[in-house]
Amino acid sequence: MRNFRKKRNWKRHLFSVPLLAVLGLVFAYFTASSFKVYLKYRKVAAEREQAEKEYALALQREEGLRQKIDYLRSDFGKERELRKRFNLAKPGERVFIIVDKEIKSSDRKEDGGGWLSIGLFKKIKEMFGF
Repeated sequence: MRNFRKKRNWKRHLFSVPLLAVLGLVFAYFTASSFKVYLKYRKVAAEREQAEKEYALALQREEGLRQKIDYLRSDFGKERELRKRFNLAKPGERVFIIVDKEIKSSDRKEDGGGWLSIGLFKKIKEMFGF
């Protein structure tokens, strides 16, 4: 009988309200800590994905620059860039620069687009005969 009372007393202390409250707080603390770690994991995963994208762009840029370096190291590339940037020519060649003809202000069409444009006011003026 005493053995039964000891077990009963033990269960009473084990399932007491204060002890269950403490265990609940410990469980809540560990749950909150786990959730914080999970949020950090997601943030780091997103940052890693962004870094991988930037790395891929850097590799593409590097490849493009390497191709341009190889192009400029060749004689054809050097000649073409000098002709394009500095208008240089070989001895005996001539360089022609074609310039577009300027449009006179009287040849230009008036802009009748917006409500505040001058062309709109001119049209209204013509409509009323002023």
